[in-house]
Amino acid sequence: MKKSILVGLLLLLQGIAEAQTIDITYQDNHIYLPCQVNGKDANLVFDTGAELIYLDSTFIVSSGLTFKQVGQANIGGAGLKVKKTKIIFGEVAVAVGGKTYTPQYVPLINLRPILGADADGLFGLKEIGDKVICIDVQDGKMSFADRVTADMTDGFTRIPIEYASGRVLIPFTVMVGEGQTISGKALMDMGSGQGLEFTSKTAAKYHLEQIEDKIPFHYAHGGIGGESSGYEFTVTTSLKLGDVEIVPGTVRYSSDKTGAMASDAYAAIIGNKLWSQFFVVLDLKNKSLYLKKIQ
Repeated sequence: MKKSILVGLLLLLQGIAEAQTIDITYQDNHIYLPCQVNGKDANLVFDTGAELIYLDSTFIVSSGLTFKQVGQANIGGAGLKVKKTKIIFGEVAVAVGGKTYTPQYVPLINLRPILGADADGLFGLKEIGDKVICIDVQDGKMSFADRVTADMTDGFTRIPIEYASGRVLIPFTVMVGEGQTISGKALMDMGSGQGLEFTSKTAAKYHLEQIEDKIPFHYAHGGIGGESSGYEFTVTTSLKLGDVEIVPGTVRYSSDKTGAMASDAYAAIIGNKLWSQFFVVLDLKNKSLYLKKIQ
């Protein structure tokens, strides 16, 4: 008995010791990670809706960094268009939390018109997909650990998730309009500063255009793929994420015909206006999300 308790305690302490702890900044509904890109200071936006590390093209120019292995590819995003984009192959080193990541390739994107002058790039999930990601926006802390320990999830509610092709999908149910219930899978998108947003295909399926009290929106820079449009309205009933409930408030639906917001891989995306209300533990290997409401 004493031996098993000692072994358990050692494993717990080992898990804590192995964690990379990072001081983060939560600004304008985005999480900024202080990094160094090839030795240059950079602020990368943590983005669970992205698989890769992306760098802002203006940051690259202003930093003075140059690269020899550069190609091109077409990439899309939340906007309507697929864009021809420069790709850096094997020459980028991103240091964060005491560890350096060397992705095989890094796309260059025009990110600052979308997120503002403080965004030097995006930090997606591919490089840390084998880690347990703990996010505390209240105290400005994030950590990457090798395993879930009891102290990480004490008082949290577990939600089963799907994780494939760089996407975190979460089961959800919400009532909109005249008692109409929408259920499906939502993309966990911490690169989004919005709350609950339905895709255009979900909007068409549930005839959300019939909602009368709504306001149109349009962005010339709606995402990596350019402009994006839709409508927003208010939902006062609870959004259910597994056994967790939260009132979503202002929600949106997209009218995009192409791009991420026209996908049929998920019914909606959920951004940081909702995630910032929770302590978050994301265990991708074991397909588990743990949430605890911030008081």
